[in-house]
This record gives sequence, C-alpha cells and structure tokens, in this order.
Amino acid sequence: MKNRIYKIAIVLFSLFTFLGCSSDFLELEPTGKLASEEYLTTEKEAFDALIGLYDRMQVNNNNQEDWSSVFLTRVLLSDDSNAGGGSATDQQKFQEIDDYTQRADNAAVQNVWKGYYKAINMANNIIDNVPPELASAETIIAEAKFVRAYNYFELVTLFGSIPLRLENPKTEADNHVAKSSVEAIYAQIELDLTAAVASLPLKSAYSAAYKFRASKGTAQALLGKAQLFQKKYAEAATNFAAVISSEEYDLEDNYGEIYDGVAKAGKEVVFEILYSSESGNNWDTWDGTGESNYMTQLMGIRGDHSFNNLDVALGKEYINGWGMNVPTREIGELLEASAANGDVRGPASVISGTDFSAAGGYINSPEAAAIYTGDNKDYEGPGTFNWGDYEGYLRLKYTCDTLETGKPAFETNWQFPVKVIRYADVLLMAAEAYLESSQADKALTEINKVRVRAGLSNLSSVSLQNIKDERRLELAFEGHRFFDCVRWGDTSELGPKFTAGKNELLPIPQIEIDLNNELSQADQNPGY
Repeated sequence: MKNRIYKIAIVLFSLFTFLGCSSDFLELEPTGKLASEEYLTTEKEAFDALIGLYDRMQVNNNNQEDWSSVFLTRVLLSDDSNAGGGSATDQQKFQEIDDYTQRADNAAVQNVWKGYYKAINMANNIIDNVPPELASAETIIAEAKFVRAYNYFELVTLFGSIPLRLENPKTEADNHVAKSSVEAIYAQIELDLTAAVASLPLKSAYSAAYKFRASKGTAQALLGKAQLFQKKYAEAATNFAAVISSEEYDLEDNYGEIYDGVAKAGKEVVFEILYSSESGNNWDTWDGTGESNYMTQLMGIRGDHSFNNLDVALGKEYINGWGMNVPTREIGELLEASAANGDVRGPASVISGTDFSAAGGYINSPEAAAIYTGDNKDYEGPGTFNWGDYEGYLRLKYTCDTLETGKPAFETNWQFPVKVIRYADVLLMAAEAYLESSQADKALTEINKVRVRAGLSNLSSVSLQNIKDERRLELAFEGHRFFDCVRWGDTSELGPKFTAGKNELLPIPQIEIDLNNELSQADQNPGY
C-alpha cells in the first residue's frame, strides 16, 4: 500500500496550519493539493477530500506528533488505567494526564486540541466548497457534518467552552475567535447531526469496502449521546430507539472477538476508526502517519524482561509491547469478580499476575529479583518497568496478538481499530435514557441484551447503578469511563489525585491563549 502526502494550503488558526495525512486503510489515495480555487469541483476530488478527513481521525488516535494520542489520553483520564511504560518518567505527558497533574503546556493536551481542530478544518472545507450539483454532494457533506459534530463533541467534553469555528479563516483576523458557551457548542452539534441523519444512508447501503464511513445510524447514535450528556433523556431515547429498531446492528456472538480482525467493520460496529496490518511498515518507515495502529505497540504488555513467556501464559502468539495503559487493581478485581459469576468479559479483558505466572508466564519484577536464588539462564535482572503503576493485572484488550499484525516488522503493522461507538454502548445508553425518562421496562430490555451476551443472568429490575456497573465492565479500556463519571457527578470514584472543580476538564492549551487575540488568561479553565 502506498502512502502519499495530502496537503491543504488553508490556515487553521494562528498557530496551526493543515498538515499531511496518509491514504486510508482501503488503498484509497487522496492525492494532490487543495490550494487551488478550482479544487473540489469533481466527484473524485470531493471523495478524496472525504477520505482525507477519515485519515485525519486515524492520525489523531494514533502516534500523532511524538506519541500524542486522543485514544490514550481518554483512557488514562479514567480510574481503569495507569500510565505504566518503562519508568515513572516514560512519556511524561501521559504520566501527568494519568496523575491529573497536566498543565496548559502539556504536549499531549496540545496535540489533542490541535488534532480535533484539524479535522474540523477539513470538514469545514468540504461543507463550504463541495458543489451541491455533484451527485455525491449530499452524502459527502452529511459525512463531513457528522465528523465536525463528532470532533466538537470530543472537544466540549474534554475542554468545556471552546472557540466554535464553522468557517475556515480567509483573513488573518479570522484566526482570532472567542470561546462559545457549552450550550452553543451542543446546539451546533445537534444541528450538524440532525442534518447528517436526514441525508446519510444506512450502514447496509455501503459496500463492504466502505462500511467504515458514517451512516444514518452513526449520526443517530452520536446525536442520542450528545443529548444524553445534556440530560435530554426523552430525546436521547428516541434517537437510540431509531438505531435499535433499524436492525442494522447486533451484538457480536463472541465478546473476545470484538477487538480483532474477525469483527472489523462487523455487526456491532456503529462507528470505528480502522487501521491496516498490510501497510508493509518497518522501522525505517514508521512515522506515525501510516495506516497501522502504532499505539498498539506502545500499549502492549511490557518487554525488557518485565513480563515474559506471553505466548505460553496467554495461549496465543503474542509479542511484547512498551507497557503503557496498565489496568488498575480496582478494574482488575471488578472484572475478575464478575468472571467468577460467568462473565466472559473478565478473561477477555485482563489477566491477574497470579494467573499469568501460574500459566507459565514470568514477571521479572524487583520483588522477583530480590528473592531470586536459582540459576535460571534466562534471568537477566529485574524488568525495566514503571512498577509503581503495576497493580497486579495485565490488560488483554488491545494487546499485541500477532494475528493482528503483518510483516516485515510485527511491531509496526497493527490493525486494531478504535471502537468509537459499539452497539453494546448504544444499548446501555438507551437503557439509561429510558430509565431517566420513566421507561424502566424498556431500560431493562436493553441492559439485559448486554448481560446475556456477557454470560450473565437477566436482571428482574434495573437501577442507574446497574447501568453504571454494566458500562464499566463492558467498556473497560475503551475511553468512556472518565466521561461517564464526570457527567454522572461520580468524580470521587476517580481517586484521591483528582481535584474536583478542576480536573473535570483539560486545560486550554496555553499556546492557543497566547496566539488567539480573542482569548485571555481569564478564559483558561478553572485551576490551570
């Protein structure tokens, strides 16, 4: 598969200009430049621009500018994951996010902000410039509106009040935009998604090669989620009901296959960001902008003699990664306890260090080194790991299974997708919306669908706590937990390092405040 650079000569805002992105995992190559006023006048040019927009979301969740990643940032904000890595200073920007000590100059926070606005910039360009007379214009513009709404939803939940940019700047003065209220951001999200719902096709209308694209159900699910976050429960329930009744989606039969190639673009996928194991990357071509999911390697179970004999202990051919995104003891124990009741999600998500060792794995920790007295020829001293973040469990979700990568270098060709919206997530959000709008019978129906797939018995009644518990088990390590705790007012569960009144939001990047004349230090989020 070829990688080509795709550039747009449009200023995003004072600091950030549009950067390149690679071709899509499906060998769709958006080539050329968007500097010409004549661009976006043909079907091919419009489609290439759209594929570039999906590519941008690949990069945002991947190795974006020195290992910054939207996905890992979202996960580490929760109480399900510790940063891990090679030491307590490995990827310092993520260590700070994990410990809630991030500042306004944190590189990962800055790149998350930048990546979202780059995607918005691209979406604006498509919305404003694709000629309506093109046969594909309605669908392509609707997809761009979905993507714009998705990126604004991510921004508003991470940063709160932010600049609302619906047109790309034409003059230098246009780069300077004041913050809009949270209410105004949500209003625009709903406008974009309502338009997208009206114009997007069903998922089944896309051919197999294009099921990565946003569909009507994708827009309905995100619209329902945005309404749920605003406590518009009846409206949210209506949109979730439309997704469910469409019969376009279903739960995968095997929970353990959700994250591998078996279920790529499968029936449980409402929206996901796909990657390829066929890029042919090696250590010389590994730059973070290709189609492979490099974050898999960063998050894999740590090597450097820390955790050994993975294939023996886990029963598959695994390779070691670099140890970021380590389960907390709390989520490990919750998943393990649920597994004792027959829940298949536990063994698909984590393994305890005790079970790992009993199955033939070897944990080469400082404690192991201190008591080592034998003559094991493989012993090379304690593993190089952030042992303070290891709390007795190893993560199996998104772990380096070699079936999910390719040659010439396994470490550089991972295909694991980022699951943005799964059908199980929709069912649980629907259960919550139904319960909060006095439709407990419907809430019970939807939560039990998720429980039965997990191997658990049906509930006879449902409470909000049941839904909270189910979401934590079902969606562990997928980037939802922190945002659920914030919207529920359950931030005390996020641990003693979390500061209420501050850590609900990330800081506005200081460089944005410095360069945007419509912002001042008074616009910074509280506590930063």
